[in-house]
Amino acid sequence: MWINVARAGEWKGHPRGPFEFTADVFDQIIANAERRKTPINCDYEHQTFKPAVSGAVPSSGHIVRLERRDDSLWALVELTPRAAQHVREGEYRSCSPVIEFDAKDRATNEDVGPEMLSLALTNDPFQDGLVP
Repeated sequence: MWINVARAGEWKGHPRGPFEFTADVFDQIIANAERRKTPINCDYEHQTFKPAVSGAVPSSGHIVRLERRDDSLWALVELTPRAAQHVREGEYRSCSPVIEFDAKDRATNEDVGPEMLSLALTNDPFQDGLVP
């Protein structure tokens, strides 16, 4: 399933600070994803990065491929059967990426630019107006 992950633009109201998505940023995110051996995980409601969540954090799937289309970033996602059912039944309609804009290579500690760390199924994405 292809999912609209983000669209280009400048965003000033994010809790972690302002950021901008451009074609170049999307291309860097794609290049960093292609370097990985382990696919980017998908979860529910950013549970992977919420310290209040304890215990097992279920995966909703993983990203197979990223692609830039015009002014948007899209992900080909392989959902788990449970996540696919949630989407089919309208329980989840949107997604929200976790992007580290100043990411470091884990082996060398070199700057690698923007990297997608995960993608969450959510009904309250930061970017309003993405294709459901």
